Amino acid sequence: MASSVKAIVFDFDGTLYDFSFIPIRLILREPYHLFRIRADRVVRRQLRGMDFGTTQAFEAEYNRRMSKMTHLTEEENFTWYQNTYIKKTMLKVLKRSYKIRDGLKEFIARLKDKGIEMVVLSDYPFVTERMLAVGMDQELVSFFSRIYSTQEFGCLKPAKRAFDEIAKAIAVPPENCLVVGDRADTDGEGARNSGMQFIQISDKNKKKESPAISWKEFTEWAEKEFDL
Repeated sequence: MASSVKAIVFDFDGTLYDFSFIPIRLILREPYHLFRIRADRVVRRQLRGMDFGTTQAFEAEYNRRMSKMTHLTEEENFTWYQNTYIKKTMLKVLKRSYKIRDGLKEFIARLKDKGIEMVVLSDYPFVTERMLAVGMDQELVSFFSRIYSTQEFGCLKPAKRAFDEIAKAIAVPPENCLVVGDRADTDGEGARNSGMQFIQISDKNKKKESPAISWKEFTEWAEKEFDL
């Protein structure tokens, strides 16, 4: 695998930082929004893997489904999601309780020095803001040539087109791209659908038959793989 990898597509949540307990922390931060937070998670599960073609079409369907659950207007739901849930609640929780992987900046810098193209792909919006919230500085953010939310493409993982568009944008064939993420059913399936390689990261105790490895094991593999 090693010599063929020219680009790495990193998932964000659960990959570049350990996001354990984030659902309960989000709820505790805004308990009076419990029902909306739950509705958001339900709707996003329903939309998993769907491709609506554009950001606007995705947002329209998200808002329509949220309204059916919350009985609020589509505008009220979207304003809450963008301005309250993501920009306020989530960013505050990330700043207070989470931080990037130990040694992440040095590790990413060494990959960059080796000429490895690096991209971040998250299902949630405001990716750069969330990267800064968990302790990345502007220099580390700049090491990634592209930073995307799948919503920009009008879809959610594991929709194939998001991965295809990334390969096209960085001019690296899919077979030379490695996706690194914590979920086999989203990051992994999206990688396989587009012909990319995949490594699953897990911070939890894993079963013997699981192919997932720890972040430490991944960095050790990468150091040998790319002669860092």
